[in-house]
Amino acid sequence: MKQDKQEEKLIYVGYDLTDQWVSISYSGNLKSNPVSIGSVVGGNKTSIPLVLCKWYGMEQWCYGEEAKRVAQAGDGCLVDELLHKCLAGQQILIEDNVYEPVDLLKLFIKKTLHLLSFHCDKDYRYILVISCRKLNNEILQILKQIIHDLQIDSDKVYFQSHGESFFSYMIHQEKPFIRQQSLLFEINHREITAYYLAFQYNTRPYTAITEEFSEIIDTEEKDLPFKEGENIDDMMLSFTKKLTADYSAASVFLIGEGSVLDTLSATKEYLCRYYRVFQGINLFSKGACFGAIEKDKKEASEYQYLYLGKDMVRENIGILTLNEKEEEYFTVINAGVNWYDAVFEGDFILDKAGSIILYRKPIYPGEVKRHEILLEGIPARPPKTTRIHLSAYFNRKNKFILEIRDLGFGEIFISSGKKWIFKMDME
Repeated sequence: MKQDKQEEKLIYVGYDLTDQWVSISYSGNLKSNPVSIGSVVGGNKTSIPLVLCKWYGMEQWCYGEEAKRVAQAGDGCLVDELLHKCLAGQQILIEDNVYEPVDLLKLFIKKTLHLLSFHCDKDYRYILVISCRKLNNEILQILKQIIHDLQIDSDKVYFQSHGESFFSYMIHQEKPFIRQQSLLFEINHREITAYYLAFQYNTRPYTAITEEFSEIIDTEEKDLPFKEGENIDDMMLSFTKKLTADYSAASVFLIGEGSVLDTLSATKEYLCRYYRVFQGINLFSKGACFGAIEKDKKEASEYQYLYLGKDMVRENIGILTLNEKEEEYFTVINAGVNWYDAVFEGDFILDKAGSIILYRKPIYPGEVKRHEILLEGIPARPPKTTRIHLSAYFNRKNKFILEIRDLGFGEIFISSGKKWIFKMDME
């Protein structure tokens, strides 16, 4: 009974993070649609501006729409574009005090995640998926450091791109939607981004890919948000016509700030003439929420799909290890996971102490590659008396690292303390 009670308090959270907005959606299971929340309980707005404001003369901060109001009233200093400032390492000076952008982004994430406490049980636990447009090593290092500093269990935090969140959202819609290709257009800041989602049903499991396209709006001030009166509609219409001419789709989703979407009358008229058109409100955070449920692996969707994203590891990586008296193949990294989620730690006993045999097996039929890693300087020992610790991970896309540490063999053979690092390019 105690275990059932704990499971009831587990929620799945999707956190969509852009440089201008954050949206948060949560759900208890696959059978319930994700619910999006805003900074005001019971309010209609569920997109939270990614801004902070420090009250003048006080070490107090507010965020989102309240931060904008305080700054407009002249009572505080507004800080925006926090994600951009983090990546640029741009310090922020307010009232003779210098603030690190990572610390301020951490404060914003902490405050917005706290909103869940107004909607969920007091002792809830959550599995969190953070979704960003693109995930590179720099962004991941920043987010992982924030997760660590906030003392959130890193085993319950995952990351995925907007492309994968679009995929996660679509496979949990009604069946007719699942089996058809779709387009998504996002108007964000000074850029239009499009995602094309296509499914393949001649494989098991079914597979899906997304292709991403973007176009910078050609105006004089490209670093500023859209201005009232700019003819965004013409630009958007030209972009959508170009893509829909090359890519077949049954449904189209539009995402962006409401005031901007309201100006797209010609674009909407064109799209509605040929497609089913939807406004994808909080689509990425809802997709990330569905992704959290799938990654938890406690619930399986009706159909099994494999997302062939650009960040996916496309080869199984394993070693020959000793199982009782026989050698057997052991998978260290499974194909089909994103490189930033591909992590392994474990201890093994070697039949022979001089080397490790590493194998790479493609996800589809192809050549199996064999690598012998020499453990230079390891003490000579009888067979089956060398225990090692392996740490396997990717430090960036296609850059695999295997760390090997000699553990010795109890009190019989003391550890030499030696460590080896094997690096492999998976391109």
